[in-house]
Amino acid sequence: MTEITERLQRDHRFVARRIGEGLHPVAAWRERRGLSSEGLAGRAGLTPREVAAIESGLLLPDPAQRARLARALGTDPAALLP
Repeated sequence: MTEITERLQRDHRFVARRIGEGLHPVAAWRERRGLSSEGLAGRAGLTPREVAAIESGLLLPDPAQRARLARALGTDPAALLP
């Protein structure tokens, strides 16, 4: 197995475990990447308030927002759906 494949598997196992513990997928990926809410917001072109609303389930990101979040987190947009 290549180093990249192993890293991806570790990332997905970590995120799956955190989602199982009740964390929103965006928050789990953000945590895995070591980003603050403000850092993710800046990278994704969102406000920290929008990131907080998404992570708390109060706001469902539209496809463009989800794509920007996915790019900022280095994952697929589908991985960010609750």
